Amino acid sequence: MENNLQNIKRLIYYTAFIVVFYINLVVIKEQSYSHIFLLYIVSAMFYCLFIVIIILDFYTEKKIKSFSREINRLELSILDLDLESSLFHSIMRIVELFIKDIPFEKILVILTDEVKNFFPKDTISIHLFEEHFININNGLSIQIPVEFFDEIVMGSGSFLINNISSFPKYNFLEKQGIKSFIITPLLKKQEPVGIFGVFSTEGKKYTQKQLEILSMIMQVVSLVIENAELAEKTKILINIDMLTQVYNRRYFQESFKEFEKKAMEDNLPVSLAMIDIDFFKAYNDRNGHLAGDIILKEICSIFKKNTKGQDVVARYGGEEFVIIFPNTMKANAKKICEHLRKLVEKTHFPSEEFQPNKDLTISIGVASYPEDTKVFKDILQKADVALYNAKKEGRNKVVLSS
Repeated sequence: MENNLQNIKRLIYYTAFIVVFYINLVVIKEQSYSHIFLLYIVSAMFYCLFIVIIILDFYTEKKIKSFSREINRLELSILDLDLESSLFHSIMRIVELFIKDIPFEKILVILTDEVKNFFPKDTISIHLFEEHFININNGLSIQIPVEFFDEIVMGSGSFLINNISSFPKYNFLEKQGIKSFIITPLLKKQEPVGIFGVFSTEGKKYTQKQLEILSMIMQVVSLVIENAELAEKTKILINIDMLTQVYNRRYFQESFKEFEKKAMEDNLPVSLAMIDIDFFKAYNDRNGHLAGDIILKEICSIFKKNTKGQDVVARYGGEEFVIIFPNTMKANAKKICEHLRKLVEKTHFPSEEFQPNKDLTISIGVASYPEDTKVFKDILQKADVALYNAKKEGRNKVVLSS
């Protein structure tokens, strides 16, 4: 079509050139044509030329519009391809979290960062409920009431709201400056365990395409979260003594090194208690190992319930236990240990009246860094010596390292 138009233009130009040349030639040779006749010819030529130019302009404008539409279509295709490419790379980075040993909450932060790439001016928020009740925000601190989670649990699925003022039930978000948002549920085994939200304070008009993108990402995110939970539980199981449900010796040794590093770097006190159940062999011999296992579990339950969250209670071996008290002076550690000793002494255990001392009791040795030694690792040995002295002095005692 374009070549045909160019050929018509050339034909008109050549014809006009020939006519004008002929007229000039006639004038030069003084042929008997009147000037009016010549003027008519020139005028007709120009009219024809104008008509053809108008037609050509019409077709040219139509062609330009067609090209413009095609360019817009290609630009949208490029944007879609760019979006799909970004989506692919984000999903690949999220999938990489499957093989990384990262704390659970750190994984959630990374996930919000990835989604932030698609919504750079918005707040990205993860809310988990049930066994986790975690709120991670990349942007504003969005607070969501429990009633909102109930709506998700009832199966409303993914949705977007662009005119939040028209929905009174979302007033709690409007009060926080939110004008529009996208919400999609996080699923574990097809059951909702949380929500992933994108929130705008600028009244951004979200599209169905963006909702679809977020839903696609969330399918992978849900798997990553489920895998991270499983890895966390597995890690806990590796570090937990299965019988007593306190930490095992392996975890104690790792924690001991970490506390040593922190105590020496920050010059913080750390106390340690070595604990042994008095005459436990005699109890096992008389009542059997199953009864002895029950005693171990009950005593460990007392330890866990009556120590701080930062304290590390671990089974050191057999009926021997160890407790690390970070940032605790020896005098305070002694008070805690004395309280534990009294609780065990007051607790009634089956057949304890047949024990050599007519009761089921514990003995405890306590040492502290830097009060007892400037060498951190020595507190373990010093606490063990104090425990030996507690047994030597008649058991059912708390003895401090000297």
